Amino acid sequence: MAPVKGDGEAGFFNFSFLDILACTVGAIVFLLMALATQLSFVAPRSLPVAERDALRARRDRARAALASLDATSLREETAALRSERAANERRARALRARLRSDEAKAAELEARSAGGPRKVEELAPILPRPTQRTQRRCGLNLVCGAGVVDEVFVRISDPHGEPPRRTVRLERLERYPIAEPAGARRLSARLRRIDPRRHYVGVLLRSDGFATFRELRRRVHRAGFEMAWQPLPSDEWTFDVAPELPSPDELRTD
Repeated sequence: MAPVKGDGEAGFFNFSFLDILACTVGAIVFLLMALATQLSFVAPRSLPVAERDALRARRDRARAALASLDATSLREETAALRSERAANERRARALRARLRSDEAKAAELEARSAGGPRKVEELAPILPRPTQRTQRRCGLNLVCGAGVVDEVFVRISDPHGEPPRRTVRLERLERYPIAEPAGARRLSARLRRIDPRRHYVGVLLRSDGFATFRELRRRVHRAGFEMAWQPLPSDEWTFDVAPELPSPDELRTD
């Protein structure tokens, strides 16, 4: 602040704009610092003892409930896994037993058929027993011959003649040379298109198809299917069957 020259009087109230601005800013900064200092020394309000104990008890109850829930879920999951493992072990034991039985019958079948083709009736005692009145539906009809498996559609006429007989006519849909890798893969793909829980596989066995039948049975069982089989009365694809024989309806595709 400088005195104003003029009439010889000092100008005590003659301030510049910058002086006023500097004073204003300084005052504001001082007030803010004082306010911040005062607030920093204000202690937080402490909760009453009863309210604090209630909050702690609620927290402890929540933690206990969470731990109990985790333990219950873990026990239920463990029990489900044990049950599933026990069921899988039972199925594995049944499959191993069936595989051992099939291997023994296959060895005997191979030994008996080593001398050349035989009649199906001679080998019937060691072949698997035909499935009768199964709860599943036939999902696939096959004719088992020498080195090939034919997928067929089975047409059955009404009984005729005296005594009454049914005429069965087979229509080939697809051929699977399962001795070749490509044919075996196509047959496996065809089996995957039906559900073993609702379907079984029906097989007509020709007199020259014993070795092929062994391989086919192994693949069918490995895929989880039951098999219903019966010998093909002749190598012809149209033949008559008596009603007292295993019902051809068991081999019809619905």
